[in-house]
Amino acid sequence: MKIPKWEALPSIPLYMDQVVLLVNERIAPEFLVDGKGLTPSMVNNYVKNGYIKKPENKKYDRHHLATLLMITYSKAVFSIKEIAWLIEKTTEIIPMNQLYSSFAMRMNGEKSSLPPVFESLCDTLCQYKITKQMLEEERCEDFN
Repeated sequence: MKIPKWEALPSIPLYMDQVVLLVNERIAPEFLVDGKGLTPSMVNNYVKNGYIKKPENKKYDRHHLATLLMITYSKAVFSIKEIAWLIEKTTEIIPMNQLYSSFAMRMNGEKSSLPPVFESLCDTLCQYKITKQMLEEERCEDFN
């Protein structure tokens, strides 16, 4: 499953249900925490805790989607607080569209330019995915 680049994210603002559906459609199963995807209550908590900006008129833009996708992919390995802090600090030096596109490229196995800590995050997530897949294969082999 490929993570969409910035340009592929909807350019029109979306309502909560549309955002949750879009994010859940784009998350690889290996990255679901306890088999669960993003929920409206999670999004509300992220806004409440300042991990994502408040929506305008109950609509979420590309910035929200990009942040939610990065959080949802990363939370299988890192705390939401760590991820949100890293995104916030990185967007102080790199615009969100560049950060997200580089994240998507790196997660899709393409070359991209990111600050070393963000490259490490992506590398860790890719290794996590490989390990999860190997564990699943081992489980299947053990029981057949």
